[in-house]
Amino acid sequence: MVLSGKKLSKKCQINVTEWNFNQLKKPIKQIWNMKTVYIKSTNKTPEVNMDLASGEFKIAGRSIAENPKEFYEPIIREIENYAEKPKSKSVFEIYFEYLSTASTIFVMKILTALKKLSESGKKVELILQYDDDDTDMLEKFQAMSQIVNVDARFQPVAA
Repeated sequence: MVLSGKKLSKKCQINVTEWNFNQLKKPIKQIWNMKTVYIKSTNKTPEVNMDLASGEFKIAGRSIAENPKEFYEPIIREIENYAEKPKSKSVFEIYFEYLSTASTIFVMKILTALKKLSESGKKVELILQYDDDDTDMLEKFQAMSQIVNVDARFQPVAA
């Protein structure tokens, strides 16, 4: 099994499950253990790679799930659990090709959890990435970060 180019040992492969969102009709491979949360992307949900041991978190892809609550709630809970004993510095990279209105609510909940983590005195680097020609996504990210009042770096990526 490979996670971001790193081969996982048998010891790290605990709790490997396949589950299915009824709305997506496609199985999603998920690795969930004490140090890593990985959810493979689908055509409707983003890839999630949360390395709890290093404090590096990445969410990237399309977010158009019919039931985003089912997808994002476990991720938000894991971020909140991580915030109880975080690393001295945490890096969160979020990139969306497309973000549905329903998913936006849950991304804002993630930003709120990151704000709380930052307010606890820990260093949080939030990088919101968007295609360099996608001004709508940039504006959406700017509005969300202003509403939640969280510091973020907006980073264009070549489309």
